Amino acid sequence: MSSELTVVDPPPTTAIEDADPPAPTRRPWRRMPVVLAALVAAWAVPVATHALPCDWLLPPLVLLAAASVLRGGRTLLDRLVLALALLLGAATAGGLLFAVWPWGMRPVPMTGLALTMVVLAAAALRRRPRLPRPGWVDLFPVAGTAALLSYLSAPWQRATDLADQLTILARGEDNLRHLALFDVVGRLGGYAFVDPAAAKDQIISQLLYYPQGWHLVTALLDGFLTPASAAPRGPAAVDHYAGWLMASFGLLVLVLLWAAHRIAGPVHPLHRIVLTVVVGALILGTQLPRLLVSGYPTEILGLALTVLLAALVGRPLAAPANRSSCSPRCSSPSASPTTCSSRPPPCWCSAGCSATGGRRCAAGPPCSPSACSPPPSP
Repeated sequence: MSSELTVVDPPPTTAIEDADPPAPTRRPWRRMPVVLAALVAAWAVPVATHALPCDWLLPPLVLLAAASVLRGGRTLLDRLVLALALLLGAATAGGLLFAVWPWGMRPVPMTGLALTMVVLAAAALRRRPRLPRPGWVDLFPVAGTAALLSYLSAPWQRATDLADQLTILARGEDNLRHLALFDVVGRLGGYAFVDPAAAKDQIISQLLYYPQGWHLVTALLDGFLTPASAAPRGPAAVDHYAGWLMASFGLLVLVLLWAAHRIAGPVHPLHRIVLTVVVGALILGTQLPRLLVSGYPTEILGLALTVLLAALVGRPLAAPANRSSCSPRCSSPSASPTTCSSRPPPCWCSAGCSATGGRRCAAGPPCSPSACSPPPSP
């Protein structure tokens, strides 16, 4: 029987082209000079600002540094709110250490420790500092918060002396007790219950184990505004306490407006204006402003964090895409493949064929027009 010769079409690509390009060799040691330089700057910058003195610049610097390492959120305000919540949690947990170590809550060691943790986290996660561009969407919560605070702070603006300020504080139920805790936590440089022997002579025993997260955070931030040798104590701390009380309520208002705009999603600017006005009117029309009069700063901070958590549950953060580890591979016709800019787009395989680079399947014969087709449009 005579054999017949058939001509087989040559493969569209060569074997060298079919193979995936070798993965670049990672050399972590190349990052070491950058990490070491960042660690040196994490301590050099606080020392320089303390010598000027401009310690008040350090908290915004730490906030921006922490926000630049995060990858959740679409807007700049999203990133800042998430970073602020992260720093609040770290500060309240670190309060257990502040009363024990020898530096207390001094600005330089506090900022140096915070920036060091940010640098190490960025190095471990292989993330470069990056912030979203400011957008007009962030203006609505910020403008609404500024308008409400300017209205609610009018009584404090008219208070010209200590007698007027104490008159405002005396209207509430807990203002004077929170003022005492704020003063004692600032004196001790940490939680009062960590060192009860030192605190029992300065405060009543019933307040030793009262929740002191808000007092610790505000006393810590207050140390960046005034030198440790000239920190306000006693009657001089009333003005500072009132300022932090208003700032805490401003945080609650900002988080409420931010959560409303985040859950609403992309809407028309006119709708955002209406949303801001409606949420602001609801804040003024409810019992929330009574938190200022009654003196409930811990509840204000707790409500702000609760609203933030509810907003993230209602509209979760999207998982960030990792450009360094993405692979042009599809596993099923119903899932959208992930592509990298440095590699060709993947093919859309059927019959369990997993494409690699759009040229050869991970298992089975090479991709062919009958087994592989472009991915459907979303």
